Amino acid sequence: MEKIRLIKSGKYTLVIQNSDTFNNIEKTIIPHLKNETSNQLLKSIKEQPGITNQELSHKLSLSKGTINWHIKKFHNDDIITFESIEKYKTYYLDPSIVQDVPDNLIRLL
Repeated sequence: MEKIRLIKSGKYTLVIQNSDTFNNIEKTIIPHLKNETSNQLLKSIKEQPGITNQELSHKLSLSKGTINWHIKKFHNDDIITFESIEKYKTYYLDPSIVQDVPDNLIRLL
């Protein structure tokens, strides 16, 4: 009857009501918000657009490898964009995330 939708995120599966409550972008970002590390990283990128891996590592006391792993997932899901400046990458929320995701969900970041 397709009343629920399962969204696989890493080793977890998120169960949400299959209705018009969430658009496709929201369905993509919500699983990332459920993970504390992902949530902290996205919040930091939102608060400080252009932040680097090194700055994220220092700010959140996470290894660069951990940050790279999450950043790769965000990028694959079109949640963030990056710019390469010399030897650094700077990270930004994708404009479609900010534009298409309602303010109440963005505030959760």
